[in-house]
Amino acid sequence: MKNWHLLSCKSNANQWVTLEIESLEVVEVYSPVLVEKQRRSDCDGFRTKEKVLFPGYLFLRFDPEEIHTTHITRIPGAIQFVRFSDTPYVVPDSVIQGLRDVLLLRVNCTLSCIEYRNLPTDLEKSLHLVVGLRSETVRRARLLAVLQHEDLKARRNKGRSLSELGRIVTALETPAHRAKHQTHAA
Repeated sequence: MKNWHLLSCKSNANQWVTLEIESLEVVEVYSPVLVEKQRRSDCDGFRTKEKVLFPGYLFLRFDPEEIHTTHITRIPGAIQFVRFSDTPYVVPDSVIQGLRDVLLLRVNCTLSCIEYRNLPTDLEKSLHLVVGLRSETVRRARLLAVLQHEDLKARRNKGRSLSELGRIVTALETPAHRAKHQTHAA
């Protein structure tokens, strides 16, 4: 199953690693780009400047059963996959979509108003704040903090629902509970 992962690489090798990974054809690469418009002093126009939002990081979507992570990390300039436990972290699709949405709104900043049909989630608000940071170092650190928070939240929710499910099952299936219900039925 294809999932998003975050690969760390040398900052000056982002473009090279991206080209090498794109040549693999079974891996989708997403490197968020921040577009800045600057007013030109020599005429009545704008200069557009693009810069990588998280230098040293690439979002990759692939199936580890199709292509192993070591095949990717062997590429010169690639370092390792970001981990919050013993396996590479799976970035939720909502994070990628949130980044794309936030960047789309930032590019079209000439809007006089924005109509929200669905109010932004806490994740989208966090991503919007991360994208707005000036310092690349702080931006990368805050991205990792947001991802780690999402990971902890997912683990906590998963653990809570499993434990609640366990309590319901054990309450219904204990011999004392069954005997009690059988005596009431008789």
